[in-house]
Amino acid sequence: MIKLSICCFPRRHIFALMVAYGVVAEVGAAENVRLLEFSSQVLGGASSSVAVSGNNGNMEVSPYTGESFIAADHTYIARNPGFPVGTTYKVSPNNNVFYEIGVGDQRASSTQYISAKCVNPLSLLLESCNFGDEISFPRTFNPVGAGTYAQQAQVVWNAGSMQLEVTTPGSGNIQSNGLKIKLTPYVREITFRATNSAGADFIYGDVRIADSPSVSKSFSPTTISLGGRSTLIILLKNPSLGTVVPGANLTDILPSPLRLVSASHSCQGGSFTAVSGSSTISLTNTSIPITGCQVTAEVEWPKTTEAANICLSSPTITNTITPANSSSVRSALLGNKDGALTGEFNTTLGQMQVPATATLTCSGSATTNATGVEPIPVLDEVGLIATSSMLGLVGLYLQRRRKKKSAT
Repeated sequence: MIKLSICCFPRRHIFALMVAYGVVAEVGAAENVRLLEFSSQVLGGASSSVAVSGNNGNMEVSPYTGESFIAADHTYIARNPGFPVGTTYKVSPNNNVFYEIGVGDQRASSTQYISAKCVNPLSLLLESCNFGDEISFPRTFNPVGAGTYAQQAQVVWNAGSMQLEVTTPGSGNIQSNGLKIKLTPYVREITFRATNSAGADFIYGDVRIADSPSVSKSFSPTTISLGGRSTLIILLKNPSLGTVVPGANLTDILPSPLRLVSASHSCQGGSFTAVSGSSTISLTNTSIPITGCQVTAEVEWPKTTEAANICLSSPTITNTITPANSSSVRSALLGNKDGALTGEFNTTLGQMQVPATATLTCSGSATTNATGVEPIPVLDEVGLIATSSMLGLVGLYLQRRRKKKSAT
């Protein structure tokens, strides 16, 4: 049986652009690397096109012929006795970045054709990746764990078709344990096609993914009085991707009654809007450096009637930033710039789907009135009588002193 994992390779001709950014990609340091899986699913009938979506990625198969399925432990497509010639498998991540491709156990009669789309960090559009650039996409042959075959796979970059052609040279029962190719985060879509003209055997490919950028936030201090101020920190994390993350967008809408005093950011470029007295912070088309960056804002719980009432009735408020879904970002990469990006945090390399939340509490006392001013204490009846009596005695005392003074 020929087993072909639907995952494959590419990454981008972006070395010169990374140099222009002042960054040379150090591939291999990304966080939380794991195998791209689609769970156990059966794909459609003969001569049809199918699409499969999982938590970490999407796959399209077109056209489809023969028995085909995805295993739960790793991603592959199988057909007996030979791989269907001309079948194409396209893989894209959801909220992750591509990390590495692996090919293995490939018979001499098999050839795998691998191409990909990469983000251009300047135009933010998808372009063909140049897998012929071994600096950006280094190769490691005969990877550990891929078998014991001594024959090394032959790799040819076809610049005309922008495809990497992986073949085991020779004929007959000769096999190679393939190779691995490190990818850069700019790879956003991989297309894989294979041919086989011999009997049953294995050819497989797998793709590993890593964490994409994320956002988090916090207030300091977390409790303030009416009219008090707190510092809001919004962190944009680059999860050790080894390169700058382009095309990042952030919007933070402060919950009522907070208002903005001032704000700044340490990200690279972009358009920043943070008007004093408003409730919105906006940072668009910025880049996240390798070490990450942050937005720092001073916010105030004002002394107004509305703010004082909220301080009394709902003293703890929550500030939330919701990441975009992956489909809207992918739509934008394909050229749909009109309303394609949704959510309050997104990048062209995807984003972790974990909302950023932070809470702030107003410590106003129960005696705070609607104007935000402590009222004058009100005396009860006994207190009023005692106070009046005391004032009367003081008056009599002062009057007697005046008479005594005038008599002398």
